[in-house]
Amino acid sequence: MKNKGQIGVGAYVIMAVAIIFCIALLTASAEQTSLLTQKQPVTDKTTDLSATGCLTAGGQVNESNSACNITADNWYSAGDWRLSDSQCYLSAVTVSNDTTSLTVDTDYVLFESTGIIQMLNTTETENGTIGNDVLIDYSYCDSGYNKDSGSRTIANLILLFAALALLAFILEYSGITNWSGMFR
Repeated sequence: MKNKGQIGVGAYVIMAVAIIFCIALLTASAEQTSLLTQKQPVTDKTTDLSATGCLTAGGQVNESNSACNITADNWYSAGDWRLSDSQCYLSAVTVSNDTTSLTVDTDYVLFESTGIIQMLNTTETENGTIGNDVLIDYSYCDSGYNKDSGSRTIANLILLFAALALLAFILEYSGITNWSGMFR
């Protein structure tokens, strides 16, 4: 009796283990590729204006106090190439509390090239209106970010070809295709 086209249970176990291993590697690779190819979001970074000394005793923003200049936590250190690359300036910036969204150039000034958000003294920024905490959302370039669009595309292609290779392995090893038989 010929067993052509039939595979045993052991082959399925090997194939299942290989698939799980490859998916784990693809997931880790996708996470790292995201750091290389996409700006990273920061959501709801909390800054307590009273703790920084930004608020006066009356609860108003003291614009002349440098403590009212909030620097993004993920801002770049001196000498970093991202400081001079406009695609890595702060983007998608929103400042709010839990209920009130503040308006750029009215309630705060955004200096995206230096990573600073300067709070202004308005009725919306008084601690009676917004409270002591402001929530800041923004996007920035991670340290491994590829500044060239071509290299970002190639990094994404690596994942695509790895997924295609996994699919080819599954199709070939399960017996659905017989590509390797063509080379015998």
